[in-house]
Amino acid sequence: MIKNSIVIIVLIGMLSVLVAGCGNSSPAILVSPPDPSVTAPQSTPSSVTPSPVPPTQTIVPVLKTEVIYFHLTQRCVTCLCFESRVKFVIDTYYKDAISSGKMAFSILNAQDKKNEDMSRKYKAVGSQLFVNTISNGVDHIRDIQQIWDWNCNNDPEGFNRKVKDIIDQSLKGQF
Repeated sequence: MIKNSIVIIVLIGMLSVLVAGCGNSSPAILVSPPDPSVTAPQSTPSSVTPSPVPPTQTIVPVLKTEVIYFHLTQRCVTCLCFESRVKFVIDTYYKDAISSGKMAFSILNAQDKKNEDMSRKYKAVGSQLFVNTISNGVDHIRDIQQIWDWNCNNDPEGFNRKVKDIIDQSLKGQF
């Protein structure tokens, strides 16, 4: 019960920061920090880690690559740009991988109840791009946080190239 309460408080806090960061004009949700007298249980390491660029040079046989772009219900210009550019890259370069089943692509609202399981699996809390290299039944999820630094609105070609490079790495079994 306490663990669930702490997780909910942390998620609400993260969500309010993300929404405020997207130029949201509505007031941010204020969340009090957790009571320091309550000790949170130790958690196991996360399977979702921020992706370093370049990736580690682990090369494994890839069964499938999943590319998922999560967004919030209320979106800013940059968040809309992310979706548009990622979709463009997928449609332009990966039609064969999609049709063969080697790759899957989804755009999901992280706040929609029907996406709750996927949001939980990827630990999505806002506008985020994930690339999951699935090998031998094991997910190797990369949270591509660098998209916020790739200047989507002013350098769409550069943004496209960086997204394509990360997807290519996954298809080659690098993560």
